[in-house]
Amino acid sequence: MITGDTLMVKWNYTSPLTGTWMSYSSAVADVNGDGQMEIVISSDDCNAYCLSSSGQVKWVQEALEEVKSSPAIADVDGDGQILLFFQFIRTN
Repeated sequence: MITGDTLMVKWNYTSPLTGTWMSYSSAVADVNGDGQMEIVISSDDCNAYCLSSSGQVKWVQEALEEVKSSPAIADVDGDGQILLFFQFIRTN
């Protein structure tokens, strides 16, 4: 994350499984309704990650295959629940 006033790197995150940077754009939203923004990122290591605004891992969700997209976040049916969407490519 880069601060807006100084453009200095405040923190960064790499996959603990692969040790690499994440390949796709992140999405930012209050995912759990606590009033704080979270950062959701996807990775080629077959996981999606949710980070706090300070870069701490809040949760990791295993996917069936490598996640091949940036996350999309929306309340698509108007029920007040945020849903996360990812695209992955099944290889078998």
